This record gives sequence, structure tokens and C-alpha cells, in this order.
Amino acid sequence: MKAASADMASSAARRGVRGGGISIAGQGAKIILQVVGTVVLSRLLSPADFGLFAMVAVFVSLGELLRDFGLPTAALQRSELTHPQASNLFWANTALGLLVAGVLVVCGPLIALLYAEPRLQEILPVMAAVSVLNGMQAQIQVGLVKSMRFLALAVTDVTAQTAAYAAGIACAAFGMGYRALVVQALLGAAVQLVARWVLAGWRPQWPQRRQGTFALVRNGVNFGIANLLTFASSNIDTVMIGARLGAVELGFYNRAFQLLMSPISRLVAPLSEVAIPTLQGSVAERRSVQPLLLRAQSLLALVLVGVFMTLATASQWLIPWVLGNQWAPSIPIFNALAAGGCFWALSNVSLWSFVVLCESRELLRYNLVTKTATIVMIVIASSFGAEAVAWAFTVSLMLSWPLNVWWLDRKAGLTASAFLRNGAAILVPALASYVLVRLFQFVVGAALADHALALISIGAAAALYLGFIAVTTSGRATLRTAVYDVSRMMGLGNAAGR
Repeated sequence: MKAASADMASSAARRGVRGGGISIAGQGAKIILQVVGTVVLSRLLSPADFGLFAMVAVFVSLGELLRDFGLPTAALQRSELTHPQASNLFWANTALGLLVAGVLVVCGPLIALLYAEPRLQEILPVMAAVSVLNGMQAQIQVGLVKSMRFLALAVTDVTAQTAAYAAGIACAAFGMGYRALVVQALLGAAVQLVARWVLAGWRPQWPQRRQGTFALVRNGVNFGIANLLTFASSNIDTVMIGARLGAVELGFYNRAFQLLMSPISRLVAPLSEVAIPTLQGSVAERRSVQPLLLRAQSLLALVLVGVFMTLATASQWLIPWVLGNQWAPSIPIFNALAAGGCFWALSNVSLWSFVVLCESRELLRYNLVTKTATIVMIVIASSFGAEAVAWAFTVSLMLSWPLNVWWLDRKAGLTASAFLRNGAAILVPALASYVLVRLFQFVVGAALADHALALISIGAAAALYLGFIAVTTSGRATLRTAVYDVSRMMGLGNAAGR
């Protein structure tokens, strides 16, 4: 604990904590917007509408990944990035964005044939434009992150999402169906690009040679291939369900996934933008990053595992109440993915380690093993339905996390046992709480109204979870540290008072 406190006292860590507070506040606003927008759109649109959009979104996301191919990550990892280097990367991302957009449009008939959905040819050209807009703002975002302008990032994110959901809901209310989701994506990307460009005040130079850009590109290739493997393992479920089971079944799966994972990923993504430069600052100050990583894993897992577990205990009531009765088939999918989400929360911190410690080649090797296994499991599971796919995805996450920390132990000098003990101290109380609440529901469920049972289940799950953690001395220390860190992020704590 003393080592962790010393690290947190460093100047880089103090900036990171302040940045974390701004990012959490901004993402809190975005999560509220997303939850409200998801609820409203789910009542205005059908599962098939969301399924159609998800079919296209997976290929657009693949195009965006190929467009970036690790370049923003390589730029973010670089301690010093010159203006000519940033400009070269901007033009590279923009040119690749235009190329990828053209390929998406040309491949429209093939994608429509894969899903047997001719309507996809109407959606793809517009979504290709979204990919170009996102590519143009990639290096602008890197510049804002490296200069730690987290308020500008938060403001532009919230502004873009507000405009996007307002447009999407308006179009859905006027009966535009799946086209409402397309309008939402296009407007959100356009507003975000303009807002970030204005606030950043950055203008690219024309491309220049001999600026060290090739070294950045070469490092980005390792991240790009690793990200491509991650993408394949994370999106093969959408492709297989869409191709084998159709738009309606994909709609149920997509809503369960988005309702559970999307708000949380929106919280984790900006925290990553804060954590990576903060950890790089510790490396520059010749401090070990392990205490900071352990502390970050405790905080992230304590919150996310608790949220996933609590929602899973009451999902059979929450989903019909929030989305409507037509979404009831999403309930078992939601529960399966919630279990995987607990391990996903732990794995995020390990990913930061690969980036900060410049282990791009090791990240590539790790992903070659784990993501290939994930793809195989999901392809096999898709023959048994969407719920089986969700469980295959979850099992892959359960297996990947311990392998992740073992890999870092062997290759980056981190202590695997410390991370495993840290995670188990949170996972075991969560599992015990879930089992006890489910037993309570089985015993007394028939005697209580649904609303009362749902509220009692949520309250009991949260209370048991925190109570089990607080039983041990180390658990109480984890809770105190988490409260302290959150209070500092929110500007309520005294940086010198601990």
C-alpha cells in the first residue's frame, strides 16, 4: 500500500486522477444518454431493425480497424509525437478511410448475399461515410489525449451523442425504421469530428518524408494485427448469428450485448485514455507500474463486477420493464454475457500493461492464441443458438484473463499471482452473492410481487457483495482505497491527505 501511495503521489498520477474524474463524469452523462436512448429506440423499433443495423455495423467496424491498423495506439504510446508525425498519420488515416469506404460500397452486394438481406445495400454507403469521418478525427483524439485535455474529449463526446440520439429518436418516431439508426450514426460522427477539430485548434501539415513515421507505422502494425484478432473474436458472434439465425435472433442478441456491455465499455474506453499516459508518466519517473495496475484493477473490477452480478440477479424483470415484453428472449443471453463481463473487466487492466510496457509483439502473440480459440468456440456454438454463442463468448473470457496475467508475468516482469489474488478477492464474493440471491428467489419468489422481488434482489445482491468483501482485512482496505480514489477523481479528496 505504501508503494501504491507513493506512486499515486507522483505528478503524472495526480494528473491522471483528475483526468479520470473528468472522464468518469463525461462518461456518466453518456451512459445516461445511451440508456435513455436505448430504451426509447427499443420501444420504437423492432428486433429486426436492430439486427439489420448490427449486420452492417460489424463490417463497418472491421473497415475502421483496417483503416487505423494500430496507428492511433502507436501514436498514443509514443512519449513524444511531433507535428509532422501527427500530420503524416492524419493523412494516412484519411486516405485509408476513403479506400476502406470504397471497398465497403463495392462489397455491398456480397455482404447482402451473405445475410440474404438486400436492404443492406442501402445502408452500407452511408455507413461507409461514417468510417471516413471517424478516421479524420482519430489523430485529433490522440492529440487531445496526449495533452491530457480530457474535458474537451468529454464535452465533444456528450455533444455528439446527444445530437445523434435526438436525431435517431426523431427519425424512429416518424416511422423510418432501421434508417433511424443509420441517421444516428452519421450525425454522431459528423458532430464529433467538427467539435473536436474546433476545440483542438490543430491543423495538419502536408505529408513530409523522413519524419520517423515509418517506425510508428511498423509499431502500429503489431497493434493493428492484435486488434484485428480481437475484433474477429469479438464480432464473429454477430456474423454467425446473423448468417445462420437471421436478423430477429441477432436483434435479441445485439440488444442484450449492447444493454450490458456498451455503457460499460463507454466508461472503460476513456479511462484507458487517462490510464495509459498516466502509467507512461510513472515509467518515465522510473517507478514500477504494478502497484498502479493492481489498484486500477481493484477499482475497475469492484465496480463493474458488482454491476454485472446485480443486474443478472434481476434481469428477468428489468429487461421487459425497460425494453418491453418483445425483448424477453434476450434475458438468458444477457445473463450469460454478464458472467463474461466480470472477467472482461479484469482483462482491460492487463491490456494497458501491454501498451505501456511497449509489448506490442507479445500482445500479438497472446491474441493469436486466445482470440483464435474464441473464434473456434463461437463458430461451433452458433449451431446451437444465440444463448450458446453467449456462453462460448463468456467461457473464452474466463480462460483468457488468467492466461493474460501469466503471459505478462513471463514476458513483462509483472507478478501473476498478485493480479490473480486481487481479482479472486472480488469474483468470489460476487459469485457467492449471486447464488444466495437466486436461492432466495427460488424459495420465496411465489409469495412476492415481481416489483418487490426485483427490488429486494437488487438490494440484497449489492449488500451481500459489499459485505462479503468487507469480511477480510484486505477487502476492507480495497473498499477504503476505492472510495478514496473515486473521491479524488470527483475532486472531493485531498491529494495530500493520505
